[in-house]
Amino acid sequence: MKTPSTLKELRDDFLKLEADLDLFNPEKSNMAGVCVWRLLRYDLYQKFVVDLGIAGVAHPKPSNVPGPFKKALQMMGNAVFFSPFNQGQKDHVLIPAERKVVRDDILTDVYTHDLWHQLPLGERLMIDLPWHSRYLTGAGGDICRADGVLLRGWFNKICNKVHFSEEEQAFLKQLAQEVQTRFGTKTDIAQMGENMVRRFLANRSVYLKLFKKLAPKKVYIVFPIGREAIIDAAKASGAKVYELQHGLISPYHLAYHYPGDQPIPYMPDHILCFGEYWAEAADLPQGMTTSIMGTMHMPGLLEKPDIQKKKSQVLFVSQGPIGEKLFAYATHLAKERPDMVIDYRLHPSENVELYEQWKKEAGSPANILITGKEKPLKNALAEAGVQVGVYSTVLFEGMLMDCRTLVVDMPMTEHLEPAFDSGDMILVKTPEDLVQKLDDAPKAKNPSRYFDTPVKNLPKLIEEL
Repeated sequence: MKTPSTLKELRDDFLKLEADLDLFNPEKSNMAGVCVWRLLRYDLYQKFVVDLGIAGVAHPKPSNVPGPFKKALQMMGNAVFFSPFNQGQKDHVLIPAERKVVRDDILTDVYTHDLWHQLPLGERLMIDLPWHSRYLTGAGGDICRADGVLLRGWFNKICNKVHFSEEEQAFLKQLAQEVQTRFGTKTDIAQMGENMVRRFLANRSVYLKLFKKLAPKKVYIVFPIGREAIIDAAKASGAKVYELQHGLISPYHLAYHYPGDQPIPYMPDHILCFGEYWAEAADLPQGMTTSIMGTMHMPGLLEKPDIQKKKSQVLFVSQGPIGEKLFAYATHLAKERPDMVIDYRLHPSENVELYEQWKKEAGSPANILITGKEKPLKNALAEAGVQVGVYSTVLFEGMLMDCRTLVVDMPMTEHLEPAFDSGDMILVKTPEDLVQKLDDAPKAKNPSRYFDTPVKNLPKLIEEL
């Protein structure tokens, strides 16, 4: 069987495997009462994206991670002093994104920030999940840390052994054989699946106890993957679960795309989206509803800087894994269109010296500028007449700044397929194709479909759903 080499082939093969083995049928694929395929699905898919060479790792581990001894002390201190089990009843429980960003010199979660500050004091609780020991700045009061919950789950997993029947073990063995045949890669799915089920059951038990104590009416998350135990326990406790969109939603993002008319466990009841485009971009699970919250996570995104648009300026939006290939498109365009100014904007993780070397090797075209943090991204977008990229969400921001958009055909551009279908972007397959289509690049007909006006009172919107 041919091994998938593109994201589309991998996605299609995954969905075929799912349908052929009826993997969401609880009578066939549940283990210890848990839908193991729901736990495996996204992580396995992302693993194969990397293993098959389709794309690189999305979020590398940060370099300044504390050592195991310091981390253990930190966890124990948080478990004692900042445990959510120390709290009383709360109507609203928020689980922020693990990866935080610096805003106004503090680590914060931009996706839950506005909702948090709009919820009534005394009725809200934040349970911060760490990302490589990074936490929200400030803890105490109604901001807790999840270390105590994680430690209890870890002890549960060790002390409460879960045994699987011969039929359940045979199912995992069959699944592993099918995966190896279809994808040409060896993965210990049996161990992976059993560990995920054990961890789910251990954590679910802890969250059931926590939510019984807190008695929340609403629980808010930012991503459904890795939150399955939280979601299931919240629903079992009578709470509604809401997700705040944090990134791309597409037919190729298997955290969200579930074609077919069947119930999917451990998913939120409702997702609040940046704009209507995202609510329609994937086949969301049966019963999941949507509404539009707008761009609360990016203050001022819809405000256009007072900068004159330069029709002869082309902004390239670089990304580390595809930077060298994209830069080759930029140098070709610079040589073929000396009337255009090429603003090649680097990702913060990229090395400017490397690009200067590549520019020199390409003959040092005078009309290429290699830029970065020295100019605000919003200003660069406002100034450019055309933007060129691969699959960055910056391209959607550029459409708000009236940029015409071209996308270079490289791995992961499939995520933008709904935008291609709407005619707001067009795909270019070669450097020559880029030159030919540059003057025909389209402008988005209705950019607010992607990022709508922020809702002023998000709790009120949620209450009225």
